[in-house]
Amino acid sequence: VRSGDSLWSLIDTWGESGKIFSVTFSVLDTARMVSQQEVILTTNTERTYSNRFFWYDVATQKRDTIYFVALITNKDSLNYKPHLEAQAVMTAHYPVLYLGVTVSVAGTSGGTVNAWSVYQKSFRSFQQAGFYDGDWVMSVNELGGTAKRNITVGAYISKTILTLWNGQPYGADDFGYHGLTHYTGRGPTVDGRIKPDIMAPGSEVVGAMPRNYPLTDTGALVFWPNRPSTGGRYAFTGGTSVSAPIVAGVVALMLEVDSSLTVEQARQYIQETAITDSATRAYGLIPPYNNIWGAGKVNAMGAVAKLLGITANRRVTASQARAALYHLIRLPGNRLLLSGPARPAGAKLLFEYFSVNGRSCLRHIIDKEAAVDAFTSLSRGIYIVRVSAENRIVVCGTRITVIDTR
Repeated sequence: VRSGDSLWSLIDTWGESGKIFSVTFSVLDTARMVSQQEVILTTNTERTYSNRFFWYDVATQKRDTIYFVALITNKDSLNYKPHLEAQAVMTAHYPVLYLGVTVSVAGTSGGTVNAWSVYQKSFRSFQQAGFYDGDWVMSVNELGGTAKRNITVGAYISKTILTLWNGQPYGADDFGYHGLTHYTGRGPTVDGRIKPDIMAPGSEVVGAMPRNYPLTDTGALVFWPNRPSTGGRYAFTGGTSVSAPIVAGVVALMLEVDSSLTVEQARQYIQETAITDSATRAYGLIPPYNNIWGAGKVNAMGAVAKLLGITANRRVTASQARAALYHLIRLPGNRLLLSGPARPAGAKLLFEYFSVNGRSCLRHIIDKEAAVDAFTSLSRGIYIVRVSAENRIVVCGTRITVIDTR
């Protein structure tokens, strides 16, 4: 990873409980495939190691300094496993240098050592004997992403084409619409648990832009109502740091319904109502769950509706779209009148009243009269009314306010 005038490498390695492993670090010149061994560290004791090395290439007459530091734990206090984390910082005079790592386990019985490149760059073998390319397995690596009492969120591509504030298009159709983002991590965890738990939009997501962004930073702006001002701007961005707050928002909605909801319950509702489609099925059957998509794509309406014990319609039908032709008229004496196209002869009307948090408060059927004494059993407050005839919704989402039920 290049940062300013330096190259950074950071590796995180974990072994098995009760087994010692060692790591040999070397510097590899990828231009001439020449390596230079620097240090061998082992987890038989707990310590911090730091040193400085020099690399000099005769052919180019370039000299590089490698700053190296390692943290070694023989027995982690949480999982009782040996741990070694090492970082190398190399000046960029010779940018073809890479940190090479060779791992071995002490004893004749062998063992397993898992290693991660913390800067999210894959391990590369450069076709050298004894070295291996990295993979996506167990790549969930955000802080807390593998914890047991949490909801781990991955990212998928929810938008591929945007129109910027100045009218210029951004993106392309072949960007992998509805598929995985290239940076989202995959499970399982080291102890075999499925991660992630759920997926949410992570590219490209539009949101409010902070005021402290400079006016010259306009490449991601999709809305800018007043160009001289920094206010009211919206921009697109991406990452699991975007998808995770989306799911956090869903959980917040669920907590408004039931503040006693536990992490396990929230995760269960979210997973049981997840959306699956051709993109998720391309990576295996869901359900149950898998280590790429988790349970599928988050379904905010479905999760909240399941918690409320009601059925949520994911798609608006043509009959629901025609509901706009009808409306409710409030008459004196707390009465409602359904006005609009004539209903079928003899059809019964089902009136349903919901509180603002979605709980069903009252439902009754009217046979003949369209006018109905609606509020005899409702307390003061705001309610949402839904009217249906012969299983077809004719009014949906009308809000009424009950001031006095006497």
